[in-house]
Parts: sequence; structure tokens; C-alpha cells
Amino acid sequence: MTSPPRPERTPRLETTPQAEATPRPETTTTPAGRARGWEFWAPAYSGLEHLALGRRLERTREQVARMTAEVAAGAGFPSATGPGADTSAAPDSELPWLVPGVGNGRGLARLVAEMPGARFVALDSSPAMLRRARSRLAARGSTPPLAEVEWVQARLPGAPAAPGAPSPCLPPQVQGVVTSFFLDCFEPDTLGRVVRELEARVPPGGHWVVADLAAPETLPAGWRRVRQRALLWLLYRGFRATTDVSARRLPDLDGPFRGQGWERFRDEEGPEGMTRVTCWTRLGG
Repeated sequence: MTSPPRPERTPRLETTPQAEATPRPETTTTPAGRARGWEFWAPAYSGLEHLALGRRLERTREQVARMTAEVAAGAGFPSATGPGADTSAAPDSELPWLVPGVGNGRGLARLVAEMPGARFVALDSSPAMLRRARSRLAARGSTPPLAEVEWVQARLPGAPAAPGAPSPCLPPQVQGVVTSFFLDCFEPDTLGRVVRELEARVPPGGHWVVADLAAPETLPAGWRRVRQRALLWLLYRGFRATTDVSARRLPDLDGPFRGQGWERFRDEEGPEGMTRVTCWTRLGG
């Protein structure tokens, strides 16, 4: 059994990424190979995203960063148990923000720029994606105060693990969670387990910011809805064939939060309605 990895703390974002090799496409033809499929996608992911969607996802990441910064500052958000609650129950501002599925770091880079001095725990199962994320942040400059990032390469709690995959060594408590274009990777049962595992680390008054593609039925009938259906079909077909994405279609991303001790306090539409950003707040007993 592989022992859990120790989180690698990278203060001040001073990292020198190692050279990465692109796995051959045939490594994605078996279950174990599909678990490594993100290594194959890592070098081309940003370019393909821009080719297919322009800056729409990047603009959504900007929305996520702004919303998370406002949440962290307590701007207009109830804490703990709703209106009139004791604000002393809000999470400790020194706690880190957990960013599962950090990928190549484009969303994390926006968070770091918007929240200087904050702490983040960046989690991903792909070493190649993490190397690109570290390189991206290290290249952003050294203007203080800088964020502190811990990098964790492991499978997510609650998700099916490949043989020998390490379990993540995560902090017992976090200020909140930020997931961007990540929860849509899981089929409903797995998604529920993942959320339950991670929410145990979020205290009352903590937040979970979710950004993802919008369900086609939320768009007006016509071209935009047809385009969204086609986009989702292509994405799931491609990623299921080459990676360990378990979902066959976009799951109900509100389901794991609705009526489960969370309350929606903010919901924003992304560019052209293609994406959606939601802030959930953890309620107390």
C-alpha cells in the first residue's frame, strides 16, 4: 500500500517545474491508462479550450475569483446559520481555501491575483497538470504580499481510486472550497460522496464556490441551447474515452448541496449563459 503523500508547501510561489514528457495516446486505452489521460491532455488543454470556447471559461474564472474574494471579506454574505447569526462563528480567516481539481492552474492564478496573502491547498491527480499550475503561478511575478500554496497530488476523497493511488493528505478544516469545471466530471453517486467527504472540512459559515457549464435546459430555446447540448456531448465523449471522467452527462450540480445543510446565497450567469457560478454557505446546527 502506498503511504499518503505529504503536502508540499510552496510559500511565495517560488517553484521551478520539472520538464514533463507527454504520454503516448495509447496509454489512455485501459482503465489505468485513462487515469493517466490528463497527462496526455495537459500540454494541449489551454489551447483547445481557447479554440472551442474563446475566453468564456477564462471570464468565468474571473467571476469565481471575484466572488470568492468577496466571500472571504464577508461582503454581503450571511455567516454560520443565516440572518442574525453570531458572526464569531464564521471560519477563521487564517484557514486555507481548498481547490480540488486545480488542473493547469488558470483558475488558481486568478484566485491568487484577487486574494493576495490568502492560503490555498491545490489538489489534482495529474502530476503534469500540477507542474503546469506551479509553473503558471511562479511566472506571475513576486509582488508582495503573496499567496501561500500547498500542492497535493492525489485522488480525491470519495472518488474511485486507481490501484496504488495515494490518498490525499488534506487539512482537517478549511475556510471554504472552490471548484471550477470539476464537479461535472463525476456521475451522481460519486459526486455525492465527493461533496460529503470535502464538506466535512468546511465549518459553519464556510463557503463553497462552484463554477461549471450550465445545463442546456436553463438556456432559451434556440441556437444557444442546441450549441450547449452539442458542446456537452462532445466534451463527455472525448474525456470519457481518454480520461477517468465517470460522468456520461452533466449531473445535477445543485443536488449534493440542496437540503444538505447548505444555503445558496449567490448565483451568477456566465458569458452568454454558457456557464454558471454559485456560492453555497454551510449552515450550522
